[in-house]
Order: sequence, then structure tokens, then C-alpha cells
Amino acid sequence: MNRRTLYPVLLAVAGILLAAIAIDGIVQKNLPWNPSAASIDSVTTQASGEPVAADLQAGKPSQDFELISATGSTVHLSDYLGHPVLINYWATWCSPCREELPLIQARYEHFAPTLVVLAINAGEDTATVKNYVDRNGFTFQVLLDPDWKAESLFGIMAYPTSVFIDARGIIRARYVGEMSAETLDKNLKIIGVSE
Repeated sequence: MNRRTLYPVLLAVAGILLAAIAIDGIVQKNLPWNPSAASIDSVTTQASGEPVAADLQAGKPSQDFELISATGSTVHLSDYLGHPVLINYWATWCSPCREELPLIQARYEHFAPTLVVLAINAGEDTATVKNYVDRNGFTFQVLLDPDWKAESLFGIMAYPTSVFIDARGIIRARYVGEMSAETLDKNLKIIGVSE
């Protein structure tokens, strides 16, 4: 490439980068939360343990939703009022989800019937989800969210994401990323599930 063709290309790339930076600044400015203003009680964490953003839902009642289970029954979150609930958003194609689900199954088996687990699948078809669940022997409630309606209620942006709701229906914590056994137990304790 000679200088005559190189300069316009470099100018175009620089323009695109400046536009992207400007758009990112506008989006960040208009977000409904301010990450630097997060309180300890309302911080969502990720697998690294670092805060991701203030969770405006922490400490507030969870919104109800209606989904169909992998077995075909209709399930409402409000059906489980009076029980601590772990909602886990996952997908069969998500490697961290596949690693985390057996740990969730183990805690479910240990703490059932006190603990309710609602594993909400992210937009996959019933046959794919049912085959995966059956093959792995999961016995917790698996729900289908083909249109991502329930997912949007909790602002889910990554998989896996877990939401911890106490027996009164209050959201107490949210964790983004694969949980270790220690992290899962810590968050279950927040909603009243422990030895």
C-alpha cells in the first residue's frame, strides 16, 4: 500500500474507534446503576470475586414469572413463596454451566425439600434441554425460557448467573459466572440454607 491509500484507511479506522468510544461513554452514562456507588449488600459478583455492578434488585421482592418446565408443567416463581429459591440461568452449550450444574444438584439433594432450585434454560428447544437433563440425572426443576422473558426480569447478561431469593421472596444475592462450592454455600447461607 502506498501513502495515498494508507492515509484514508487509517483515518477511517480512527473514526470508527472514536465513534465506538463515544457510544460506549453514552451507554455507560445512561445505565440505571452506578457501579462506583454500590453498597456491600447490593453488589453482584463474578467468578473472579470482583464486583460487576450494583444490583438494584437486591433487597427487593422478586418479580413473579410463569414458565413451562422441561416436563411440560406450568411453574410460577410465586409457587415457592415460603422456601428459599436458587434460580440458575444456564445453557447446554455453556461450559461453565455444565461444570456448575452437578454442584447445584448436590446441594439440592442435600437441602431438599427446604431449598428450591429453578434452573432456567436460555432459549434452547425442549428436546435438547430434556435430553441433557435426563442424561445427567438432574432432579431439580428445569424451566424453559424460549423468549428470554424471565431472564430479562433479572437483567441476565451472561451464563451462568445465579439469583438467590429468600423464603419471603426477597432477592438477596446474584452471582455471575461459575460458582465454586464455597461461593455457592456462602450465597445459600444468605438465603437461610446451611447446616
